[in-house]
Amino acid sequence: DYPERLWRNWALTEIYEPGSTFKVFVVASALEEGLIKPDEKIYCENGSYQVGDEVIHDVRKWGELSVKEILIYSSNIGIAKIAERLGKDKLYEHILRFGFGAKTGIDFPGEAKGIVRPPKSWAPITLRTIAFGQGISVTPLQVVMALCAIANGGWLVRPYLAEKIVYPDGKEKIINYPKLVRRVISQKTAEKVTKIMTEVVSEAGTGSLAQIEGYKVAGKTGTAQKPKEEEPGYEPGKYICSFMGFVPAQNPRLAMIVVIDEPKVDYASGGRVAAPVFREVGKYALALMGVLPSEPSGME
Repeated sequence: DYPERLWRNWALTEIYEPGSTFKVFVVASALEEGLIKPDEKIYCENGSYQVGDEVIHDVRKWGELSVKEILIYSSNIGIAKIAERLGKDKLYEHILRFGFGAKTGIDFPGEAKGIVRPPKSWAPITLRTIAFGQGISVTPLQVVMALCAIANGGWLVRPYLAEKIVYPDGKEKIINYPKLVRRVISQKTAEKVTKIMTEVVSEAGTGSLAQIEGYKVAGKTGTAQKPKEEEPGYEPGKYICSFMGFVPAQNPRLAMIVVIDEPKVDYASGGRVAAPVFREVGKYALALMGVLPSEPSGME
């Protein structure tokens, strides 16, 4: 009774603009290149940054923010300035290294590869908007694969669904195993980014509602405007809200992304809409996996 579009596995067949979750990969890339330091201050223009004929806005009028605060408070202007240091070619190179713009190779049909346009086609503003996840399209699975490269110390690993076939007589045939694709960032960079991501999920950060009592969560919120389907520009009042994270932060067992398409709420944001889903699903998943709490409380 339902249209074919609803039969798909949206985690791998549907593309979307990732919004601010993408900031994590830009910070990781700039740290890897030695262009920024976590405590370095960047001027965020009091909430309004003119680039040619375009203006980038922040939700709040920030002055100077450290690199880690740019992620904690999710400053668009701050991440745009970090992208400027990387430049078009370096940013593009790192985007591809994290696995965006290519199929992950998972054992499931119909996987999309997303849309990552080459730098020669970018307008001046594009370098900055890609940094906060607009003007690039990805699948949820690609985001989790890239996220896992931070969680596991810098390696991109091919995901799979089925590990083995078990025959009626009890014999087993292994059909998939963890396969390293490439090193994306160093262990040191991965550790720095993980530490910042745990602060995103502190009381001060945008992801505070993703805290799971007894576990330290590393994560990032995302809120992206939806592009119009038939013409350039974005749909007014339509958003995709997301939260990605892994837990426990220092010894990860579970990585997850929650993506909510056009939430029907008064104020749509990844922190308010998607982070609580991560908390609830994560809490039960960790219990089922037998991962014991290690923190006295999930609160910072």
